Amino acid sequence: MNIRKNAGSRRGPDLPYADFCRRVNSYQWLGWAEGQLVALLRQSVLQGGGKTAEAYSLLKEIIRQKTGLSLFDTQLMAAYSMQQGRIAELPTGEGKTLAAVVAAAMFALQKKPVHLLVFNDYLARRDYQANMAIYRTCGLTCGYIDEAADFGRRKAVYACDVVYVSAKEAAFDYLRDFLCTEKEKLIFPVFPVALVDEADSILIDEARIPLVLAGNPQAGPAIAVKVAEAVGELPEADAEVNPADNQVWLTETGITFIEARLGLANLYLGENADVLAMVSAALEARFLLKKDKDYIVKDGSIWVIDESTGRTAEDRRFPDLLHQAVECRELGKQGEPAVIYHSMSMQAFLLQYKILCGMTGTAASAAAELKKIYGLEVDAIPPHLPCIRIDHSDSIFLEKAEQEAAVLACIQAAHQKGQPVLAGSQSVKESEHFSALLTQRGIRHCVLNAKNDQEEGAIIAEAGRPYRVTISTNMAGRGHPPGGLR
Repeated sequence: MNIRKNAGSRRGPDLPYADFCRRVNSYQWLGWAEGQLVALLRQSVLQGGGKTAEAYSLLKEIIRQKTGLSLFDTQLMAAYSMQQGRIAELPTGEGKTLAAVVAAAMFALQKKPVHLLVFNDYLARRDYQANMAIYRTCGLTCGYIDEAADFGRRKAVYACDVVYVSAKEAAFDYLRDFLCTEKEKLIFPVFPVALVDEADSILIDEARIPLVLAGNPQAGPAIAVKVAEAVGELPEADAEVNPADNQVWLTETGITFIEARLGLANLYLGENADVLAMVSAALEARFLLKKDKDYIVKDGSIWVIDESTGRTAEDRRFPDLLHQAVECRELGKQGEPAVIYHSMSMQAFLLQYKILCGMTGTAASAAAELKKIYGLEVDAIPPHLPCIRIDHSDSIFLEKAEQEAAVLACIQAAHQKGQPVLAGSQSVKESEHFSALLTQRGIRHCVLNAKNDQEEGAIIAEAGRPYRVTISTNMAGRGHPPGGLR
């Protein structure tokens, strides 16, 4: 059993944390057994300071023995960046998932529990299954939480050293605790370390969307359907719409029309406050929400589409009376109004963590916002090998038809050469529109949107094969099995 130092890393001094990587790579643990490596790792972590590079080298060797994967210097840099409470930008395909394991293990070994916040349930389950053996080897407990997890499982997993959970699921668990009347029923623990995957999407894009915990009262008012019918027959000219500010209101003639349909002398009297609220919700459902963009109708129910992921989530509802209004409009039946129990932004939730860090493939463009909102710095870490991908400049089109023709021409040209194609769309409606256009041209393809998210895994697994064409509503968080050359 020997420990010796080598000549150092091949990485140049121009890279972030290059000196640290050279110190990490100066160790070799030839002949050391797993148990010996773990014992020294725990000792090195507790000593900290000058022992940090040694701890990283030990963890690198444990991962190699456990998985057969040897960490790149760039992965070590990303992990060290996150451990400093920063956002590490590492290009897609460079192994951020495994870099996160290093950072999470280092935090957890320092007795700082880690919530590894990912984009969706699929990634939480995938990353947990891929890496749980590493954590367990280090003597750490690990678990994952998805939408299907019951109270007992959530309680147990949140007690682990490392927790894989979607950012939204964690936030809603925190909101649910506000409804508890007994201390024993609290789920969410104190805020330890949050390590955020897809950091720019979750910290910036998701931060703009309010998180609303809603439920159903005992019964909804019977007038809801009548209000929906009245608003449904309202002439479009009798409503003023401001899509930019997400606002809609009745004109004077519109007010007269609704009052006549509902048999009211004055819609704006205090005694009609509940009816006015329903009218406002029905106006929003008709003029602001779009079917197959904001929601879909499936199995006789309204399924809300998440703006960021392009997916639906079970039991997700629009807030207030809005969900009831959409049900009345689309299903022709009275739904139940949603009562808001608590609401907060993703930003407010994340800022409660004592340590916040993360990783993404595209952080530099959001660096100013990350600094302003969260006080987080960004470390841009280059790929292990130079990128051979060609990134073309944006093409701007004045007409929608011209843009669609250009997109279809690109897809057709790549398809004829056998290249797999992934086309991104902004909504279910747009994805199905492009699907129809491709069908007209005889191009076989798959569509990945909120209407067929149950087939997501199978579609993604085949998307990289020759001649495959895939249309997706959102790329972020779709994920792929970790691995590749190391």
